[in-house]
Amino acid sequence: IQSPMAKVILGGLLSATFLNGFVVPVIYLLIMICKIKMIPSSISETFYLGGGYWFTVVMFIVSFLIAAGMLDLTEGSNWQFLSFLTASGLAFVGAAPHFHDSEKVIHYVGAAFMLIGSQIWISIFSSPLILLTWVLSIFWIRNKNRVFWAEITCIFNLMFSLFFI
Repeated sequence: IQSPMAKVILGGLLSATFLNGFVVPVIYLLIMICKIKMIPSSISETFYLGGGYWFTVVMFIVSFLIAAGMLDLTEGSNWQFLSFLTASGLAFVGAAPHFHDSEKVIHYVGAAFMLIGSQIWISIFSSPLILLTWVLSIFWIRNKNRVFWAEITCIFNLMFSLFFI
């Protein structure tokens, strides 16, 4: 990047992506954990535990922001479809929050797309060493909240990659 204006625009885009894509879900989760006085079994479980449609709003905000950041960082690449796969997967998770009921398939397929797309994207465009955070899974695999911690690991990896690429 050569011009100062381009640096400011790119810096603003990445800062907004980080702040809104990371800070918004963290604040949402902290509020939910304080409200229910426990760590939920998954982030999606917060919908049933009192988060209601705020869960959907947060998932949409994060999905649109990570799409913008990922698309910008992969401009001109044949791998841009991973950005759409990741962002649309997260949007589907938010659009189908009733994962215990009729929206179960949509919710789980969206979550799988987000997980697979984001981690492949990280291994291609960021340091694959970031994926070593999955080694931590040996510590939480037997925890009753293992899905929650897997989701946190996935989101952390993605946000870390977007911000520090």
